[in-house]
Amino acid sequence: MAEITDIRAAGRASRSRLVSLDGYGWRPVPQEVVAALGLRVGQTVDVAALTARIDDAEPPQAWRRVLLLLGYRDRGSQELRERLLDDGYSAAVIETALARAVGLGLVDDHRFAQGLARRAADKGRGRRRIAAELDAKGVDAALAAEILTERFEPDAERERAVALARRLVRREGLGTRALAARLCRAGFETPLALAVAEEVSGAADDPPDVG
Repeated sequence: MAEITDIRAAGRASRSRLVSLDGYGWRPVPQEVVAALGLRVGQTVDVAALTARIDDAEPPQAWRRVLLLLGYRDRGSQELRERLLDDGYSAAVIETALARAVGLGLVDDHRFAQGLARRAADKGRGRRRIAAELDAKGVDAALAAEILTERFEPDAERERAVALARRLVRREGLGTRALAARLCRAGFETPLALAVAEEVSGAADDPPDVG
C-alpha cells in the first residue's frame, strides 16, 4: 500500500498531473483521469490496483478529449497526437483514439492540410509561409508538398503576390523596397517579391493617362 502525497501539474500550463506516492514522483496521469477516479492527496492506495484503474480509465477519457479538441476546430492527427501526449496519455491509448477518429472520418490529414493552406492563401500568404504553417501544425512534409503542388501553380502564386502588393500600396503607400520586404515576410520567394514590388510600385507612380 502507498499514500498519495502530492498531485501537481507536470509542467507550466500542462494538463498532465504528476502523482507522487510516499513522497516520490510516481507517474504522470491525465487531468481528466485524476478527476474521473477521484484521486486526491492523502488517499491510501494499492499501487497495482491503481495502475489498473488508470489504464482502464485512459481510453474513454482520451476519446472524450479528442472529441472536445475537434469540437473547437478541425485538426490533423499529428497535432492531436502532440496535444494528447502533453496531456499525459500513453502512446498506445493515443494511437487507438486517433485510429478511431480517422476511421469515423473525424480526422482527415489531407482535408485538414487543404483547409489550412486555403485559409492561408486567402490571407495573401505565399507558398513559403504556407509551407511553414503546415509544418508548424504537424502536417507531414510529403503531404504538404502534395497540397502545395495541387493548389499553388506559379501563375497563381504571382497573382496572390500582386493582389497583396496592390493592397499594401493602396493602404500604406509603400515604396518598392519596403513593399518587397513585406512580400518576403508574407512568404513569397525573394525574386518574385522584388519583381512584383517593382511592377506594382512602378505602376502606382505612373501618371494617369488623360488622353
